[in-house]
Amino acid sequence: MARLICEHDWSKTPLGPRAAWPPGLAAIVGMMIAAPNPMVLLWGTSGVLLYNDGYARFAGKRHPELLGMGAREGWPEIADFNDANIRRGLAGQSWSLEHQELVLDRGSGPESAWLDLHYAPVPDENGAPAGVMVFVSEITEQVRLAAHKAEADERLELALSAGRGVGAWDWDIADDVVRADERFARLYGVDPVVAREGAPLEVFFSAIHPQDLPGVQAAIARAVEACSVFSAEYRLVQPDGATVWVVAEGRCVLDAAGRLRRLPGVSFDISERKQVEVRQAALLRLHDEITALEDPAQMPAAAARVVADTLNLAASYVSLDDTSRAFRPGSDAPAATGAIPARAWSPRDHAEVFATLAQGRAVTVADVVQDALTQDQADALTAADIHAFAAVPLLERDQLVAMLFVTSGRPQAWSQIDLDFLQDVAARTRNILERLRAEAERYESQQRYQTLFDTMDEGFCVIEFIDGPDGPLSDYVHVEANAAYAEHAGIAAVVGRTVREVVPTEADGWVSLYRNVLETGRSIRFEKELEATGRWLELAAFKVGPAAGRQVAVLFKDLTSKKRAEKALADLNASLEARVEARTEELRTAHAALRQSQKMEAVGQLTGGIAHDFNNLLAGISGSLELIAKRISQGRGAEIGRYVEAAQGAAQRAATLTQRLLAFSRRQTLAPRPTDANRLIGGLEDLVRRTVGPDIDVEVVGAGGLWLTEIDQSQLENALLNLCINARDAMAPGGGRLTIETANKWLDDRHAGERDLPPGQYISICVTDTGSGMAPEVIERIFEPFFTTKPIGQGTGLGLSMIHGFVRQSGGQIRVYSEPALGTTMCLYLPRYHGGAVESEPVVLSSSPASGHGETVLVIDDEASVRALVAEVLREQGYATVEAGDGPSGLRILDSEQRIDLLVTDVGLPGGLNGRQVADAARMRRPDLKVLFITGYAENAAVGNGLLELGMEVMTKPFLMTDLAAKVTTMIDAEHQLPETGG
Repeated sequence: MARLICEHDWSKTPLGPRAAWPPGLAAIVGMMIAAPNPMVLLWGTSGVLLYNDGYARFAGKRHPELLGMGAREGWPEIADFNDANIRRGLAGQSWSLEHQELVLDRGSGPESAWLDLHYAPVPDENGAPAGVMVFVSEITEQVRLAAHKAEADERLELALSAGRGVGAWDWDIADDVVRADERFARLYGVDPVVAREGAPLEVFFSAIHPQDLPGVQAAIARAVEACSVFSAEYRLVQPDGATVWVVAEGRCVLDAAGRLRRLPGVSFDISERKQVEVRQAALLRLHDEITALEDPAQMPAAAARVVADTLNLAASYVSLDDTSRAFRPGSDAPAATGAIPARAWSPRDHAEVFATLAQGRAVTVADVVQDALTQDQADALTAADIHAFAAVPLLERDQLVAMLFVTSGRPQAWSQIDLDFLQDVAARTRNILERLRAEAERYESQQRYQTLFDTMDEGFCVIEFIDGPDGPLSDYVHVEANAAYAEHAGIAAVVGRTVREVVPTEADGWVSLYRNVLETGRSIRFEKELEATGRWLELAAFKVGPAAGRQVAVLFKDLTSKKRAEKALADLNASLEARVEARTEELRTAHAALRQSQKMEAVGQLTGGIAHDFNNLLAGISGSLELIAKRISQGRGAEIGRYVEAAQGAAQRAATLTQRLLAFSRRQTLAPRPTDANRLIGGLEDLVRRTVGPDIDVEVVGAGGLWLTEIDQSQLENALLNLCINARDAMAPGGGRLTIETANKWLDDRHAGERDLPPGQYISICVTDTGSGMAPEVIERIFEPFFTTKPIGQGTGLGLSMIHGFVRQSGGQIRVYSEPALGTTMCLYLPRYHGGAVESEPVVLSSSPASGHGETVLVIDDEASVRALVAEVLREQGYATVEAGDGPSGLRILDSEQRIDLLVTDVGLPGGLNGRQVADAARMRRPDLKVLFITGYAENAAVGNGLLELGMEVMTKPFLMTDLAAKVTTMIDAEHQLPETGG
């Protein structure tokens, strides 16, 4: 208790910090702690509790939380009682309360306790009462035992008063004949007829216990010799082996001549009273034996042994919340003489018995054969020599934690005294066992801490902040320090010394660091030099103790050798730095050269393929034009139609090749719009089925609730169709299954990183076939331009590279999953669009060669021939045209008041303004202006990263002039024929 009182945070109590206590209070507390008997000091009007070890044991499980609490809060169940006594003590009175019954909750629920209490006032420094000292003596056990004895005596007195003797007898001393009634005869094991007619005294001695007979005979002799009263208590052994305690009382009767003639009397059964006395002695023995043991594990066995000796039965104490096994006397703890060895049976073997105990009710069986509870197990029990048993439970917080049970080798009735005795033994054993176990655990914990404290390699100390020269918490004292403290810090014997005494010049810095830990509760880790010893230390500090405490623990180790090594290494590294930098630059240069070489190789491959294909196309175009000129000069104009068709076909193939190259380079101009991929695939399904043929089973699996994506729909359709054609070729000639599946995907950092995408929400469109599959080395190259696995003449090698470029330009990714002979899955990942769907604008086609109504179209193109052709075609369609050769010229026209209904412009223009910049500037002046871009190669920067605003369209050169005329008509007429909207 001395340690607990020293460590307690008294600043939160009315007593204030321990250092501020009056000397008189400290002296009284010291005296109280040294006293062996339970004592408690109630200080102040609130009765702040300070007590010694004896009172801690009395408080049970309420200790140590009681320490420092007010009496009302500490013992709420007797708050008024304590308040009255505190007021009386503070008034200067001394008094005693004997046999005071109080209902206390000491951690196991409310129970009555009887106490002798002696109160005395404790003065302060001025002599005025400031507290009350209470000397506590618990007499609960004595009161209970006295109550049992009083009850037995009362029953005996009632029996005597009512004439309910066990039996009456009359001894004719002269003739040595004893006559007795039938009850007396049966109790003493004598034939009632013989007893009624009379028999010698010795006949009745046969039932007296052999150990008691000499005493009975001596008592009779004394009574006869003195002609006085006879009284003796002794045991009678019954025919079934049971023992009955009786008291025989009689008085000598003289004849008229004064001679001793008779000794009549009665005998009463006092077994119940004797049982109380025997059990009282057993409980005292139990207390002595258990408290003398040092090992708590031996206590259950001691309790079982006491019960077995007292009842002459087999006994077992079972702890259910710890070892879950029965403690029985073993070879090192033999049962007392006459005890029956403990059986191998336990109430846990009988489900109904155990359930009853768990409900807090005792179980008694007088005859296992007759009792319905045990009839089904009677054979097994009797085979184990168990004919009767009794078991009592011990509950804590409504949980069965222990039980005590006894078994008998013969049928036996169980009295309430038996059950009370077993319950007392179980409760006392449990209470002492739990208290000693708790003490052992605390001791073990302290030993572990001390062992760790003494043996740890790192320096360790606990500091406690105190008020110093600079105010509150401006200094601290070393409360504890291990042996390694001096080894690492280079300072010895710091316990009890303040930091200002140990390192006065550095104290402010250390105080500031650790006070921050104390005030914030946040741990810190840092490195700092202890200048007084020149040691570099690595330190960790953290708050310990209660929240309102002032203690901080510090763990540290010496880093001086490490710091020196780091400095030496730094010096060495300084000389190497220049060489490492030079080598790094060489590697950087080599890597750059390698990357450039790889780029040039890819460019060479690409340009070689382009040159090959364009040479073929140009040969077709130039040859056709040459033959057209020749046939015209020959006057054979009717034959030039097939040459025109050949030239147009070659030009169209060149345009397709250009589109694929732009897609591969991710620099094509896109017209993205919010798209429902399920609807797009549904519209494409029939075309896919016709394209792949009847040998391939096509399945479309559309995800429910599929998100929208913003994509160029025509490019997506083209990409999906290309993937389906590739799948068809991979399954040729045997056919197979083609699956197009959509899904919503939410990619976290890891999964997005695996796909080279930013984290977020995407839709996936996967095309899966059951074809030949691809080897890993093929998968690595499939997106390279002009790489193909198809036979010569059956593929350009630009299809997948075009899809890859289109998907990447759209903010998505394409991934390939393939196994040879099993098939391939191509998955497109496209970003989710969070807006709503936009209905497609209706296509309004011209119904006649002249579709215009005098609207004005501004045509900007730096190529005069293209500009002239476009203007001529538009004029033929009924439109007025204005022409400009560069961006600034076109912008000046747009800045004028001239009517302009549509702007048709090339993207790449000279003069410092490209077509997109012209369009954006024009829309600032004419917000509703419609724009048609015509381009052969549009840089992303020129068209806003490939994305077009509403009212902007794009056509890629080369194109048919009829298509151009139709697009212009559609755009101009669209404002007159708007789509219907729901409402």
